[in-house]
Amino acid sequence: MRVQEWRSKFGSVPGGKEIVALTGEASADLRLLEKGDVIICTPSQWDVLSRRWRQRKNVQTVALLIADEVHLTELKTRIVALGVSLANARGLGEWIGLPSHAIFNFSPSARPPDMDIHLQSFSIPHFPSLMLAMSKPAYLDNLLLHAAAAEEQADRFLHVEAEDLEVHLAHLTDEGLKETLRHGIGYFHEALSKQDRRIVQRLFESGAVQVLVASKDTAWSLPVSSYMTIIMGVQYYEGEEHRYIDYPVMDVLQIIGRACRPREDERSRCVLMCQQPKKDFYKKFLAEGLPIESHLTAMLHDSYLAEIAVKTIENKQDAMDILTWTYFYRRMTQNPNYYNLHNVSHQHLSEHLSELVETTLSQLMNSKCIAIEEESNEVSSLNLGMIAAYYNISYVTVEVYTLSLKERTKLRGLLEVVSSSAEFEIVPIRRHEDTLLRLPVKLDASSVNYESPHFKTFLLLQAHFSRVQLPVDSLQTKGSSLKRYLISSLPA
Repeated sequence: MRVQEWRSKFGSVPGGKEIVALTGEASADLRLLEKGDVIICTPSQWDVLSRRWRQRKNVQTVALLIADEVHLTELKTRIVALGVSLANARGLGEWIGLPSHAIFNFSPSARPPDMDIHLQSFSIPHFPSLMLAMSKPAYLDNLLLHAAAAEEQADRFLHVEAEDLEVHLAHLTDEGLKETLRHGIGYFHEALSKQDRRIVQRLFESGAVQVLVASKDTAWSLPVSSYMTIIMGVQYYEGEEHRYIDYPVMDVLQIIGRACRPREDERSRCVLMCQQPKKDFYKKFLAEGLPIESHLTAMLHDSYLAEIAVKTIENKQDAMDILTWTYFYRRMTQNPNYYNLHNVSHQHLSEHLSELVETTLSQLMNSKCIAIEEESNEVSSLNLGMIAAYYNISYVTVEVYTLSLKERTKLRGLLEVVSSSAEFEIVPIRRHEDTLLRLPVKLDASSVNYESPHFKTFLLLQAHFSRVQLPVDSLQTKGSSLKRYLISSLPA
């Protein structure tokens, strides 16, 4: 979305700039870095390139780095850090190294234009019943639509001539979408084809379609804004854990931010529907903002592995010292309960960090990614560690590959090993999806578990490579996204 926006904004002007997007594949990204004037990438893609910045001249020539909603720092590069309103913005700014006069933290209510946020709570524990109750006020437009149809005004929400609309509908592949668009209502989800999504976006932005129903998964990729946004429920089903979990707070803020048309509206509106116990929480964080906490420990192994590979960490003391420069270290003393600390004295902090470093390095050594000299406490990267750091894959994945892949491993075994990659643990499992995953594939897994993201990956990869027609488009889309990960990881 950002790439297309900037290409149209800066690429078409006289003397326009070359806008490129990194892919995640190191060799291709180095060529793009040399070619482009403005490079757009994710933090992980930039991290892969900048790990060996001393050997990569193109990385050294970057003069301005804008970190949008992330927090990275480097002394010789100017950084503009952008984010939402935070309760602990000053602490975050001090960690980056900003003087107090360079930190600007606005109230969550400071929006262009002003926004009216309405919280509506429901006391219904049963999730399907909760969705049904929320749908009544949320889809009030549908009731109006039926009323309009009864009055022979079925196109009340359609602000374009029917003949002009049919020109666009002829290019759609989703028959259901054609029918709803004829009544001025569109829907948008990740399983729609790119062409269908572009047409829906164009019709909504032009005002031809007045109502757009979008899935939560498109919160960051849907490039449209509106007068009013309705968030119908703030939970989704997590198949692996067999429970409903809350939307990430950042997703909620992103969806709320879609109600923003400063050139067209003097005010905007948002209706957030949630369960009764969550109402006070959302009321507080929407008014005051939430503190940002560190999740470094979840990725500490791979972070250490990258630093050891480039010799930033050469011994255990270096590993300890580097933690003291992190945001994690600052937050430990300010919110100890969040980090399972019972005391914030210097001794307790030192013992906690020492145990964390010892445990992390020992696990990396047991996975044969690093070597530790017992007498000098020096650490060095082994071949597996270098491979994991270079290709930006988890140390767990490298260990699985090493233990499982043999010279005589056949195709089924190869697919099972690849599907066991730690990176595939985030593949979502949806409710009642097991019936959709009973695909006519040739290779059977050694163990069947439809509630495992790795088993789902095994089936989708096999279906993708075998050109099996999947029962729903969302599975087809997920198979394509898994293939993109393989392109960057298989060279390892």
